[in-house]
Amino acid sequence: AQATTSLSPCHRLGNCKIWGRGAMASSGPLPASVRGPGRRLQQILERIAMLCKIRGVTFRTCYADFERAPSLSARISPRQSGKVTRSQFVRLFPFSSAFRTEDVEFLAEAFSNENGDVNYVAVYEQLGDVPFANTDSMFARSDLVLKPDSTEWTHSKLTPMDRLRSKVVEKRVRLMEHFQSFDALRKGTCTLSQVKAVFTILDLTKEIPRDDFEAIALRFSRADGLFQYRDFCAEADRDFTTPGLEKNPLISVAMVDSSFSSPGRRNRITITSSAEAAAIDALHSRLHSKIKKNRILLLPAFQDMDKNKRGHISKSQFSRVMAQLHLGLSVAEVELMGAAYCDLGNHIDLNYIEFCQRIDPPEEGTVAAAVALVSPRKDATPKYFNAMGGIRPLDREFRLMPLAH
Repeated sequence: AQATTSLSPCHRLGNCKIWGRGAMASSGPLPASVRGPGRRLQQILERIAMLCKIRGVTFRTCYADFERAPSLSARISPRQSGKVTRSQFVRLFPFSSAFRTEDVEFLAEAFSNENGDVNYVAVYEQLGDVPFANTDSMFARSDLVLKPDSTEWTHSKLTPMDRLRSKVVEKRVRLMEHFQSFDALRKGTCTLSQVKAVFTILDLTKEIPRDDFEAIALRFSRADGLFQYRDFCAEADRDFTTPGLEKNPLISVAMVDSSFSSPGRRNRITITSSAEAAAIDALHSRLHSKIKKNRILLLPAFQDMDKNKRGHISKSQFSRVMAQLHLGLSVAEVELMGAAYCDLGNHIDLNYIEFCQRIDPPEEGTVAAAVALVSPRKDATPKYFNAMGGIRPLDREFRLMPLAH
């Protein structure tokens, strides 16, 4: 009988015996006529090979320390022989939780020699020749399936340069100097790989998606593929200065504030339905009247949930806080608040700072007192120095008192 079509007897491979070695050596799966120990060994080796591939385990290194022990009493098998005892093979088997004990014993029996030692090197060599059959049925899969999202976000209305310019304002980075370090002749051009290097140095890579980078590269690249970084820097630094300012010296440049960086920091949901906007306003009015009537403090309860002081909590935490304050909202009402205050480009993180300012705004006197607390005193007159920093002269009527003798 041919070795590839029927179960051959015990063959010798070195000092170990392998059941159905002819069937194992075939390039494809075993024929349907093959039954018995050969088929069982094939299935065990397939599972071990797949687990080694998925978990990144090298089967040979699991037993290497027990054949290289320096002490003769601890080394029963010859040194570097590729063999371990049967008990060591079973005890050190790396996938004991995925196999039954009788399967491991069967594998040890298949690769054991006359002395009872198991040749784990032969097992390792056989694993490299095992073809993967139906891997989907052997192991469970959990593929990422994204749900369709029809939500319209504010970032979709911005150009890539608008988003990048807001990040430049937020981080206060200087672009021109880093580009000039790659342009020794000051030609105003560089390669796209050098542009990526500049963005990496300035920590802007994670802020620029691949599509935005390709759009920026297409806009500022010449026909020969070089990137015109001078035009790019002039566009990116537009919020910091006014072009042609030297021609109009009387024009004052306004300082950048949070409104310049808001497009990059906030990505809100665009509410297009008038009914949804009316429902949000009605919910705001109801919560405001109840909070004002019962004199409830909102901000401390939300800050207890925000351990990292980010100004955002999840919608589930928001629902828990509202229930603790006896302002329990339904699931639909929580979703309405999420649509109004989720401003990080996802449906999870909710901005509770803006929620508290909208529902429970501070009084005018409280705001004025807080501003005055951190502002310098305007009515204070220096005692020893004038407005220009000079020393005030002493009062002429001031006389030194004579010292007592």
